[in-house]
Amino acid sequence: MLLKNGVTKKHTKNSGIKSVTSVGTLPALTAGDTKEIPVTITYGDGSQETTKVTLKVTKAAPTAPAVGQWQNGNLKVTPAADNGGDKIEIPLKGNGTVTVKKGTDGNWTVEGTDSGVKNHKRID
Repeated sequence: MLLKNGVTKKHTKNSGIKSVTSVGTLPALTAGDTKEIPVTITYGDGSQETTKVTLKVTKAAPTAPAVGQWQNGNLKVTPAADNGGDKIEIPLKGNGTVTVKKGTDGNWTVEGTDSGVKNHKRID
């Protein structure tokens, strides 16, 4: 047995585990959820024990945006609607940045350290 962070675990390398089965119905989980559930572990010799395991659902990596370029060199960046992230950062020559952020309402706002962002002027 291994005791780590107050949780007792069996070494699985040579443990002879044949199967691990959930006890009851699995809970509905979404990205970012962590839930402890009861399971039955069955060993190669037929013995069983009931314990709890923690399920953790990781968030999916963001989908890369579609980037198009016109003949004049201008770019069009289109983030994925459902998993495209919530921020686009544009570095400026003078060490400033322009940041376009997606709000919880789905609308985008422009922020930046350059005075042109606040005054709606050309930004170099």
